[in-house]
Amino acid sequence: MFADDDPRLSQLLDGIVRLASGDLQSRIEVSPARDELDAIIMGTNLLAEDLQIIYEELEQRVEVRTQLLHEAHREMQMMAMQDPLTGLANRSALLSALKSAQDHGGDPLSQPVILLLDLDAFKSINDTLGHTAGDQVLITVAQRIRSAVRASDVVARLGGDEFAIVMPATGADQAAVVGQRILAAIKEPIDLPDRTVRCGASVGLSVGAAGRRPRTC
Repeated sequence: MFADDDPRLSQLLDGIVRLASGDLQSRIEVSPARDELDAIIMGTNLLAEDLQIIYEELEQRVEVRTQLLHEAHREMQMMAMQDPLTGLANRSALLSALKSAQDHGGDPLSQPVILLLDLDAFKSINDTLGHTAGDQVLITVAQRIRSAVRASDVVARLGGDEFAIVMPATGADQAAVVGQRILAAIKEPIDLPDRTVRCGASVGLSVGAAGRRPRTC
């Protein structure tokens, strides 16, 4: 039996209360006596160590799961604003970029410009060579458009063989130069697995103005 006035009893009780309250780093000092009460204290300390290890593992798992959820959320957001075939922006992302460009286009001589582009005779490529070849043409064209514009410009695929480019703070003259550069890039031969094709395009531009809001077509 343990003496009622043994100070280790109050230390043990206090240590158990701390552990129960979540203080898993709390440890109870073992006396030199090494008796049965010390054995209980040592067992309580071992339990605290096990609980601390389990808690730390759970924290790590929660942190990893939270990070995975954040990454999944970012991927879902990207998917919602991205064309799945070409990786370009989609129509929703284009409208958002155009609205942002108009909101920040304060210089009348440097308004945002949107270039609208569609491929010439793309339907015949799809019909004669198949949709796989057509998809490769669209992917190649998307890459060429992206390489012909500035990093700040937003290139989008609107659907089918239609593309659009939002050029913030640009102006019509500079946009026309970029449009010609895009057309020249697209006219270059496109290598497919069993043949080479050429695909021209038509392009038009529209200059943003104060008070005009983007809208879907």
